[in-house]
Order: sequence, then C-alpha cells, then structure tokens
Amino acid sequence: MDIFVASALVYNVEIPQIKSPSRKRAITDARCQIMHRLYERGDTSIKIAKLFNCHHTAVLYNLRKYKNLMKYNEDFAKKSVIIDKLISNNSMPYINLDEFIIIL
Repeated sequence: MDIFVASALVYNVEIPQIKSPSRKRAITDARCQIMHRLYERGDTSIKIAKLFNCHHTAVLYNLRKYKNLMKYNEDFAKKSVIIDKLISNNSMPYINLDEFIIIL
C-alpha cells in the first residue's frame, strides 16, 4: 500500500490535507509519518520538501519530531506500527469502520 494512502487511512485525513500547510494535529502527524518513511527510503530532505511544497528545514524538523514522538507518545508509536503493516501488506486490509479495527 502507498505511504500516503496508509497514513491518510490511519489518521482519517485526506491526501490533499496532508500536503496542505494545515497545522491540525492529525494532519501534521500523518505528514510526519510520511516524511520519515520517505527519508528512510533514501529520499533527500530537499526532494521531500519539494513534494510537500515546504522548506527542507521543515522536513528536518519533522524527522526530529518523529523520533521524539516515537519515544514519548504511545498513540503515535502504535499508529506508526499500523502504517508499517499497511505498507508492507500488498493487499487491502479489511477495515471495520465502526470500531476502526484493522485486521491484517
């Protein structure tokens, strides 16, 4: 599954919102998750910044933010694991929207 789709699904936001300059928590966390994964994949901060139409230092900030949130925010860490599972799973997961339980 695509990184953008997985993050949008987990944070219940739309992809255009992730690329927007919005500062709502769900959107910024989804953006942070995506930037981290793109950087880990080998993309440069400048390339990622162009994708999000922001300055490369905003990407560097999000990379530090990811590290801190993984360490201190249990909910963020759990969502990160779910995103990783969605990305590694090539098929679409079954999603019970009433309870938002993802069965992989």
